[in-house]
Amino acid sequence: MHQRKKIGIFLCSCGNTISKTINFKEIIDYFKSFNEVELIEENSFLCKPEILIGFKKKIKDNNLNGVIVAACSLQLKGTFFRKALEEARLNFNLLSLVNLREQCTMTYKGKKSTTKSAIDLIKGALRRIKLQQPIASKTVKIKQNALVIGGGVAGLQTAINLSKLGHSVVLLERESFLGGNVNSESLFNCFLLRMRLSEE
Repeated sequence: MHQRKKIGIFLCSCGNTISKTINFKEIIDYFKSFNEVELIEENSFLCKPEILIGFKKKIKDNNLNGVIVAACSLQLKGTFFRKALEEARLNFNLLSLVNLREQCTMTYKGKKSTTKSAIDLIKGALRRIKLQQPIASKTVKIKQNALVIGGGVAGLQTAINLSKLGHSVVLLERESFLGGNVNSESLFNCFLLRMRLSEE
């Protein structure tokens, strides 16, 4: 049997940037009666350190197992809020970010249509977060090897540059000779001389 979802919705006014065009009171009134919504509140700047401490405390104190942050874009603050969730001992996949700033505030005119759009986006996030499960993450060591395809002038120079950076390089060429389209003997000898000089 699945554990009952206890979801917290954190609205961020972004110092009135978002709340001047979205009616947060209407959003709170709309969602507070939902069974799975354990907590819904407005904050001025969720990304401020002192407010973030309270955000993490509320996640722990209310034993939340899903968090929706309705604020700015995932690209801007996604990593920031995922890290905060992990510090609150909640898996990063149990977070859904709703972009109110770019997708509502900067898109619609009129508080009524902007608020309706915000409610629709949060409803979508609520449906999604109810289905999301914790996922494991692990760190994998990456081999610093390189494969350069093509033994033309550009491929050879790339192989040299990567080699100078300390990477193991494999150069792959389909022909039986290097140099690509400029494989004249004098040009290639000049290039080989340059390679020898760069090794010294």
